[in-house]
Amino acid sequence: MDTDQTYPAPAMQPHTPAEPLIRQMNGTATRLESSADQGGKNLIDLHIKLIDIAQKNTAASFEFGKKLLAVKSMSEAMELQSAYMKSQIVAATQQAEDVREAWLSALAGVLQPMQRNAIEMFQRARVC
Repeated sequence: MDTDQTYPAPAMQPHTPAEPLIRQMNGTATRLESSADQGGKNLIDLHIKLIDIAQKNTAASFEFGKKLLAVKSMSEAMELQSAYMKSQIVAATQQAEDVREAWLSALAGVLQPMQRNAIEMFQRARVC
């Protein structure tokens, strides 16, 4: 069997009106993939933020527990509890804001490229 055969080049297909649409659809698919990749990265950042918050809260709880074991009176325990609760309320407020910002960033990372793509598609559709 001869493996050095050459085959004729395929006949060139004539230009069809669908080719620009096909190119546009391929570009759209590429942009959507890129959007999903960026969205995944932003979600990882969000998860890292949530883990960081959990670590900080756990450390604060253990620190409070250590201090609570060392108190000598009930009034000292109440003061310590009050200070701890106040600090946790402040921390929770800041953490909620941090999570909101991270979530919005993750969401924007996915939606903005999709929005740009949709606008481009509608603009191209008006031209046709």
